[in-house]
Amino acid sequence: MAPKLHAVSWRLKETKMSTATPDISNRVISVIAEQLGVDAASVAESVDLVDDLGADSLEVAQIVLELEEQFGVQFPDKMTDSLRTVGDAIHFIAALQRSTNK
Repeated sequence: MAPKLHAVSWRLKETKMSTATPDISNRVISVIAEQLGVDAASVAESVDLVDDLGADSLEVAQIVLELEEQFGVQFPDKMTDSLRTVGDAIHFIAALQRSTNK
């Protein structure tokens, strides 16, 4: 059963204060770089998917689908719509994993 969005949103805020594991960060960056055809070195947490990497809504949706598959999580629609930066994806996945491991 997927965690409720408000609980995950709270955990997302909590997780942003801490650091996601390097494994999560590296895997998310790898997925984004591969999906957008960019060098992984140009992908950092502060990078905006649309403004900096030129992703359109279809590419963002493809990134979300790939991340869901890679990490075995599900992004709620509200989170998908507000996903802006690489860091948003990293921290959201970390929060989801923490909420499902408790």
